[in-house]
Amino acid sequence: MEQDKIVLLIRKYHDNSITTDEMLLLEKWLALDQENTTLLTQMNDGSWLRTQLEVYDNLASTDIDREARMIGQKISGRPSAKIKPIWPRYAVASILFIVFSISLYLSFYKFSASSGTDTSGIVEAEDMPQPGGNRATLILEGGETIALSEAHSALIITDSLAYEDGSLIAAVPTSFATLRTPIGGNYSVILPDGTKVKLNASSSLRYPTRFDGGIRKVILTGEAFFEVAHNLKQPFVVETETQSVKVLGTVFNINAYTDEQQVATTLIEGKVAVTRALSDAEPVILAPGQQSLLDSRGMKVVAVDAADAVAWRDGKFIFSNSDIYTVMRQMARWYDVEVEYIDNVSAVTFSGSLSRSAPITAILEDLELTQSIKFNIEGRRIVVRRK
Repeated sequence: MEQDKIVLLIRKYHDNSITTDEMLLLEKWLALDQENTTLLTQMNDGSWLRTQLEVYDNLASTDIDREARMIGQKISGRPSAKIKPIWPRYAVASILFIVFSISLYLSFYKFSASSGTDTSGIVEAEDMPQPGGNRATLILEGGETIALSEAHSALIITDSLAYEDGSLIAAVPTSFATLRTPIGGNYSVILPDGTKVKLNASSSLRYPTRFDGGIRKVILTGEAFFEVAHNLKQPFVVETETQSVKVLGTVFNINAYTDEQQVATTLIEGKVAVTRALSDAEPVILAPGQQSLLDSRGMKVVAVDAADAVAWRDGKFIFSNSDIYTVMRQMARWYDVEVEYIDNVSAVTFSGSLSRSAPITAILEDLELTQSIKFNIEGRRIVVRRK
């Protein structure tokens, strides 16, 4: 969970304005580590709070100190030197917000000062592009939209619409619906037949709320991971703009982003038949560990490490001699940033594994280890140039 979001949740918790969904998020954060629970307990101790404020108030007169005080002034609305004398007049929540906002800012400041990544365009930590999370919108056939809870990660489609824990969202009055994730979002859905689908960022899945007839058909844009429920009598079909994938019951991934050069279908378990749209060609049959690549020139099949293709589902970026443009397209979708290239960097490639929950600064610092490329963060824009 993003650090600035934790600060806001803690503040709302202490001033009793936290919502049910926000409380679920806070409880999820507390469950991650015992130290989180200890920290929240300490915040109820007035003497502990005063000690923390004194630590920041007594910082040496350094660049970091000056920047921290500036942030403190922006948050409190008055010079930070006045914080201690007027402590009794401040609510606990306001003091917490000042302390933790300065603390989080310092952590970002120290990181950027010690790394090669230039974050001079970033003024405050809360402006830093953040990793994506559970974000999606459900669009019903009549046009009604439902913003889904970030405290949940999946929908279950039966006679009604509910989250994965069974909590009801609404009845399903239409025969079709579309699950859509924004840039920086992912979400899962369990379809009426039990098929599980996880959507990556900037993707959509149109599906029926009941599977009637001879086939189970859904329409995909972007990327999704499928675990299809087995049904010999009712094949499952995934259609994209350029191809159709037919299965009986299997596990596979489809990457069909329109800004990618190829549509990649990767089989993990079972068997699938991949057919180019509007083509009379025989379908291509994939076996586990194979990937079909479709572009304007046709389709080919290659052997791959299937785990790499579905790494996003497990919270990772995995690159294998990937060019920088491929890498940065993934960064743009997940961190909701724009990318600008100053120099010709087409020869730069990357291999390795990175966490999708890592701060963007940490990701870019790791990518800079090639010693041939440099990143500048300017608000929500990343500028790429050669060193």
